Amino acid sequence: MILARHLPIALPAIHAALFLLTIISGEKTASGGNPFFCVDLPLSLPLVARDDAATFAAVAVLGTAWWFFVGQIGSSSSRGKLSRTGSGLGALLILSVCAAGFFALISEFLLISREVNFSAVNVAIYVLAVALLLGGLISAGFSVTAGLGLTRD
Repeated sequence: MILARHLPIALPAIHAALFLLTIISGEKTASGGNPFFCVDLPLSLPLVARDDAATFAAVAVLGTAWWFFVGQIGSSSSRGKLSRTGSGLGALLILSVCAAGFFALISEFLLISREVNFSAVNVAIYVLAVALLLGGLISAGFSVTAGLGLTRD
């Protein structure tokens, strides 16, 4: 499937765009507009303890690699390159991380949407974050399908 083949490129590209928009917008966003805690779980946990530029950059690089991995799991599952067990385990991993990410993202968005300096930049940042998590769910969907043996050859 064409969509599955593009996941390993599309997801890291969305993540990089999210990172760049967050960096460029800087202090113009409500509460910093930083959804990396949400979309890069569990890699982003150091951001809670240390909110500095080096930690943010490290999480951005590792997060981009993580989203490549997520896309690769879905793509490989779709093409039959992973075993049914590997696809199933990949689906469980992605689903659990994306579920936690969505929960955190919704909670954070509800808090910052009430702030005075909430703006269109915040909306764009969170739209990219939602697109990223939805891409993860699509990848998980390909993995579930392959794990259950429902993939068409």
